[in-house]
Amino acid sequence: MSVLPKFALPVAAAVVLAVSGCQAAGSAGANQPPVPAAAAPSGQGASASGSTTTPAGSGNKDHPCSVITEQEASTALGADPGPGQETPPGVGGLGTCVYGAGSSVVRLSVDASGVGKAIYDGDRSSYPSGSTTDVPGVGDGAFEITTSGSQRTVYFYKGSTFVSITLGTDATTGPSKDQVVVLATAAAGRV
Repeated sequence: MSVLPKFALPVAAAVVLAVSGCQAAGSAGANQPPVPAAAAPSGQGASASGSTTTPAGSGNKDHPCSVITEQEASTALGADPGPGQETPPGVGGLGTCVYGAGSSVVRLSVDASGVGKAIYDGDRSSYPSGSTTDVPGVGDGAFEITTSGSQRTVYFYKGSTFVSITLGTDATTGPSKDQVVVLATAAAGRV
């Protein structure tokens, strides 16, 4: 029969507890389900709808509503749309944030899966020649399309992250191209 030192069992138990504690905290990897808004880490607020946001400018691609602020969406729409409704990134890396409802909306998608340039190139080539316009100074590459009379979308990539921002308005003249470019410029500074 082998005799273990008195401290061997407590040390082994502490290691098991530490490892299981890390997994319970969500550091076990991509197979972990997303953390519900109610369990959001300190410093991240949950809105009444259950979406989670972090302070703007944090550069946190895990929270798309941190890429465009409510104030920036309000300026673009001409009215306060209320807090963004966020869908944090899933296993594929895609997360969304929507400010507003109906046709008066700012819709943002952030794909942090690591293949931003490839997504950008694929989207750019999917539109007919002449239907896109380059947007200089936004990310590592950007283009804009008018998806309807009342919507404009800017697609850009920065590093390995791909972002699309759609601005839709109720106005009969449609959204200002300048407003969607202002949103894209702000977003590119945060991803």
